[in-house]
Amino acid sequence: YDNAEEISTKSLVASSSDPLPRGRRMGNLVHELLEKNAFAELAKYSESVTKIEQACLRFGLSLDDPQLMLTLLRQVVRTPLDQQDDGFNLAQIDDKHCIKEMPFYLSHGSINTEQINAVLGDEVIYRSLSAKKLAGFLTGFIDLVCVYQGKYYLMDYKSNYLEDYSSASMIQAMRAHNYGLQGWLYSVVLTNFLQETIGDYSFDRHFGGVLYLFVRGMESDKPCSGVFSFLPNAEKLEQLSRLFSDA
Repeated sequence: YDNAEEISTKSLVASSSDPLPRGRRMGNLVHELLEKNAFAELAKYSESVTKIEQACLRFGLSLDDPQLMLTLLRQVVRTPLDQQDDGFNLAQIDDKHCIKEMPFYLSHGSINTEQINAVLGDEVIYRSLSAKKLAGFLTGFIDLVCVYQGKYYLMDYKSNYLEDYSSASMIQAMRAHNYGLQGWLYSVVLTNFLQETIGDYSFDRHFGGVLYLFVRGMESDKPCSGVFSFLPNAEKLEQLSRLFSDA
């Protein structure tokens, strides 16, 4: 069912109750659909309900109305990610300027979590770690790294259900799950990547920022709705990078 005109474009957050299911399987479904499909195509509702239903089967998820997932995805890719620039949205970023599910391997020597707390302890989105020694490596995937107007951004999709998607509520969620630590570590990974691939890399010229997309709260007619973004402090990022180095 591909007729965009007959599918409601009203965002989920506009409803008093979010009809989509909650939980890890829902998060996995959102991640897969954003990874496997071109953002520009999602913006046009070109993806069929059949594809949504097939993805749901893979994750053992049942949707009463699969078209609601199309609505959510369209809101995600069309929501402006900058208050001052309506052109900065996922649908406008060509796939050739994106790395989806970027793998990383971050090795490090012995680190005491108190060292991390010393660097990030005053960050509003960071929750201090209990005392522990770490050694070895971290591995994982960054949902999205993309370049827009010469700057590189890293993004993470979150399908959390929040009572509202105000800045205060998103900050609370960032702290509760320590997404703040995740975002800073991803920033270390992206910095390492850019230093290796850009000969004249400069943080000020090339690092655009970190964006957490709370997909249920995104509305294409409200710039930055459902979006929590921050630009890491360059000095703190350098301190954290030194902790997570091979030295």
